[in-house]
Amino acid sequence: MPLDLIQENGNSKLYNFTELRLEIIENKDLKFKLLNDVAFMHQLVTSFSTNIAKLAGSANVTVHPQNSLEEQVVILRILSSFASEIDALNNEGVSESIGIMQLALGPITQLLNHFVETMLPSLSTGDKSIFQVEALMGHCLDILIILSNLRHNQVDLNRAWRFLALLLIATDDTHGKIINLHPSIITKSLRLIPMVLTGTMLVDNNSIMTLSVALLSRLSSGCHMIVSTYLSDLYRSQDDLYWIAFEDDHLPNVDLNVSSVDNVTSVEILLELITACAQVMSFSKHHHDPFLLAVRRETPLDIFLSTPLSKPVIPITDVYITLLLLMKIDSKKVNLIALNLLVLLLENMSVSEVLSEDTIIRNYDKLFASIVHLLDSCDNSDGDEEPSGSKSSKKTSSLQFNPSFDEASLSIATPLLLTSASKVLANLCTQYPNLNNRICDTNIDYKLIYKMAYCYKQSPLLKILEALKLRSKFGTILVDFTSVTVADSYLTELSHLLLLISVYTSEREEYRNRLVSFYQTTGTSIPRVIFEIVENYHFLLKQISLLQKVLSHIVKTKNVENEEVKHHISWLGKNLGVISELANSPLYTHCLYFIRSQSRSVASLRTFFVETNSFKSFVTRDNKDTTSTGVIGTVSSTSSHSTIRPRIEPDSSSIIASEPSSASSAGGFVTNILHIIRLYETLDLSLDFLFKVNKNKFVQEAAFRKTFMTNKATCVSLLANFILDFSSFRYKIIGYENFSSSLSIIYQNSATDSDDVSNLTEEDIFERSVMQLKILQVMKNFMYNEASENKQEVLNFFPLSLILQKANYGITGLDSMVSLPKETKEIKLHQKVVAFEILRNFTAGSPSFSKILRESYINEYLSNEKPELQALLPQNWSEFVVRNLTEASIFTQVRRESFNFNDDDTLVKLVGNEDYVKMVRSINFTEDHTYTVIDKLNQELFPNDTLLHIWMRLLSFQLPNSISTNSEHSMLDLNKNLNLIKISIAWILVNLTWKSSVFGYDIQNYIDYEVYQTVDTSTIKRRLSQQEKNEQPAQQNTQSELQGDELSVYDRAKYLDNFGFTKVIYDVLTNFSKKASKGLQVNNIGHESSDFIEPEVFEKLRSALHQINYLCRGVRSGSYVPDLRTNHAASGGHELRLHRNQDNSVDVVDDTGDFLEDEIRYERSRRRDAIDSEDDNEGNNEDEEMQEENSSESEPEVEQAAGNESEESNEDMPHEYWVM
Repeated sequence: MPLDLIQENGNSKLYNFTELRLEIIENKDLKFKLLNDVAFMHQLVTSFSTNIAKLAGSANVTVHPQNSLEEQVVILRILSSFASEIDALNNEGVSESIGIMQLALGPITQLLNHFVETMLPSLSTGDKSIFQVEALMGHCLDILIILSNLRHNQVDLNRAWRFLALLLIATDDTHGKIINLHPSIITKSLRLIPMVLTGTMLVDNNSIMTLSVALLSRLSSGCHMIVSTYLSDLYRSQDDLYWIAFEDDHLPNVDLNVSSVDNVTSVEILLELITACAQVMSFSKHHHDPFLLAVRRETPLDIFLSTPLSKPVIPITDVYITLLLLMKIDSKKVNLIALNLLVLLLENMSVSEVLSEDTIIRNYDKLFASIVHLLDSCDNSDGDEEPSGSKSSKKTSSLQFNPSFDEASLSIATPLLLTSASKVLANLCTQYPNLNNRICDTNIDYKLIYKMAYCYKQSPLLKILEALKLRSKFGTILVDFTSVTVADSYLTELSHLLLLISVYTSEREEYRNRLVSFYQTTGTSIPRVIFEIVENYHFLLKQISLLQKVLSHIVKTKNVENEEVKHHISWLGKNLGVISELANSPLYTHCLYFIRSQSRSVASLRTFFVETNSFKSFVTRDNKDTTSTGVIGTVSSTSSHSTIRPRIEPDSSSIIASEPSSASSAGGFVTNILHIIRLYETLDLSLDFLFKVNKNKFVQEAAFRKTFMTNKATCVSLLANFILDFSSFRYKIIGYENFSSSLSIIYQNSATDSDDVSNLTEEDIFERSVMQLKILQVMKNFMYNEASENKQEVLNFFPLSLILQKANYGITGLDSMVSLPKETKEIKLHQKVVAFEILRNFTAGSPSFSKILRESYINEYLSNEKPELQALLPQNWSEFVVRNLTEASIFTQVRRESFNFNDDDTLVKLVGNEDYVKMVRSINFTEDHTYTVIDKLNQELFPNDTLLHIWMRLLSFQLPNSISTNSEHSMLDLNKNLNLIKISIAWILVNLTWKSSVFGYDIQNYIDYEVYQTVDTSTIKRRLSQQEKNEQPAQQNTQSELQGDELSVYDRAKYLDNFGFTKVIYDVLTNFSKKASKGLQVNNIGHESSDFIEPEVFEKLRSALHQINYLCRGVRSGSYVPDLRTNHAASGGHELRLHRNQDNSVDVVDDTGDFLEDEIRYERSRRRDAIDSEDDNEGNNEDEEMQEENSSESEPEVEQAAGNESEESNEDMPHEYWVM
């Protein structure tokens, strides 16, 4: 620095700002020296603030010269710009100077308001002072924008909003244009809007509405001028303009010339207005109740936007047309901001119902080609995407294209609060699933995959994280993130692509298989991409955990007032800031969504994820590295751990390492997932500590916690999908020593039913409830076809009392008195349903567990409940079952006091509720497991009369004819759900009356046969024939015989016959036959589900009828003998037939050969414990960001008998088990 720039006067220093302004230009050394001179920065900001105060307080605007003020603001502008360039160097002096410059933000907003309110309106046109004012305003706005990008700034919101609103009004031609400013001043001012919206202070809703009116009015005025100039000759009436805007299926056949449009209105201002309107509407959509209302006028046709403050309303037809015209301009930046506002306007019009849904969809179809164009891909067989590994040999001629991408377009940052084309399309596909078909039909999904690989290769941040992982020494050392640049446009685009593909593949198995096939045939690096993202997330969470331990040690053992300790704490704070910003990225959330969607397919689990799991995790040590002790992040073998062992043995050729310390490089993906879940045990407490000691009020704790909880719930839910497939994935997860204990700890940390949660917000309770639901779903899938010893082991971590408590939700009536949001009540209702599904899977294939369950209800659950609740709860197992079946008001909108299970209308509502149907079936199959493979049944286990009445009512219930006036789809759903309930009841009747010595070979010896082995039936035929001659059951059973300690199969059959089940079954069979004979089942796609289910109900009930009749009388007839005048033959291939014997008794089709084959097939089905599946045609979809529709193409549910209530084998896993 030249010595003559500083004149010493005692202890003070006076700076010559005039000369300094000239010397600082292009002088980096001087800039750096000044930024490290704290005294100079204080003097600069103080002098600048003092001059602003003098100018604002002066009565005469010309009294105070503005030259000195301009010199200081220019220096501030140059230094703030240079500081943004070198901020990554983490120089302490520079960081302190940035903090000092932030003190000028208040005076700057004061100066801007003074210019707009006082000075500019008082100056005459042509006054030379205007140019100086414009220069000052431009520099001030630059400083605001630069500093806002560097730090979270505390700007005076009232002044900022007032300045923006007054500027828009004062420079609008429709208001007389009070002041005339250069367009650059207006555009820079509009760029302040996202800074103010995303600040730490809450924005007043009235302020947002005021600014919205000003923005939309200004935009509407400019768009009207464009439409009048370019479209008035083609479309002369307002009705024509309305048609071209909203009704036409194509973009307007007019091309705008930017240079000529600039003669009509400022294109620069127009684009900033569009951006600002989209930003305000997007912010309002996500943070406030929507305040913009769309209204429609019929004569002439037009649509207007209004707010409580807007008088008159604002026409938007011209705005909409202008946006459509901008979609045709060859500028992706212009296309993107126009697309954002178009989508927001269409959403608003959809909510306001001024346009029909069909019209809304056609408008999106009109934009589809433009959205695809914005995805930046084109066909190019000479692309630079390299095949990975051995996959290169798999390229086929049909897929020999690689896309090239517009790198410049990827580097264009999407304006704050707006979304990329990928995310716009993802949101649209969520709302309108038919758009997924267009993605498939046009092969866009293939191009998206290539673009993902391209973004992965080009990302600089991924390369930095890879180096940091190596420095962390297997995740045991805290590394330095302070110089890491968080922003990465490639990762941002990759994040949005992951979201789009996760939505695309969420519901359709076809699309998942299509992409899996594409991965395999083209050798794209997507498995590696997914592995790296998951591992980076693991790495960041591990670093947060290490940082908390280090900081906690310093706080407890060191003097925090010591300068050296302060320095360490300051570094830790900066490190934490970068790590938390990286971990808060939507990239990891969207990647977890992608994994969840892909893992819902067995094909993906056995192909794509196997390859994803073939990489080595950064925490995995080779044998030579395992001699180190006390390594942070590795699982301690001395800790208390589960003794659960997988049901299957590990494949020797499996690519998955059995332990993290294995020398094998495989298994990294699953290792990362399991270690992440292990970290979740304590990360909640770590975050509580870190945010408590944090002194920076600008850190957005709420946003970080919300993302963290979303990722946590999604990551845990992945286990539910991975453990469904009986493969190396299940072996690895189930064999992990902390599997059950980690989930148990996370579950307890998410408690909402204890007394110490009064300080939780409604959002906290909702998030915790979602977390518990996800863990319960994992437990449900774990219980599915698991070995009995492993099921019992899980009870050490998740006792039955916990499951029973969730199952009893809504029974006491106290739950309805608690004021909870609707969303939270729905989650708790889902917990109730899943709890019953856990009980069903717990007892499946393990008859002895039914006794354990009944005893646990009283001994573990009821006796340990609060005394005030015990009297309100069911007092025994039978009452528990009955009350949950009948006291089901929580599944309907009917008040508890008015609910009547015996009312037909109420039952129709229950049958139409998917959750209730799933609960009923789970309860019924849990009961069914009690009666499976048991010859003599204890009297106390036999269903009481109340429960039998309920089953009989459900079995005999027919949908009223009045429902036929509803839509066909609703009627199909009701029929499907009712038949699913009847199937579950039919299985109970079959198992209650099954006697292996009468109806087939001994089921206890089922292990002698393989599932698909052909069984010699000659012995069975001879035995059945001999039994029909020799074994004559007692014809009369007295009531005292039924009251014995044990009930034989004959006792049970006679009791059911006398109770009326024979008549009810016959009526149901007759009804099915009549329906089939009348051809009421139309053969089309919409009826496929019903076509599958009704014959199954028929067959199961026919078997039950046969067994009851035979056991009661030794013949296939019952006490109820109706007069069946005609035979009812079903149409098509489903022969639902009832034949009448000459003795006029009820009978099934009299074909001994067919019957015996049925019995063999039935018996075989009861042994398919490990391969048969259940399918409710129901998906569990709780994606906070993606509320996808349930698939309409799922297969009908087929239950396992005796733990396998099905006769059909389904290779894929049950749809109801996949977590969405």
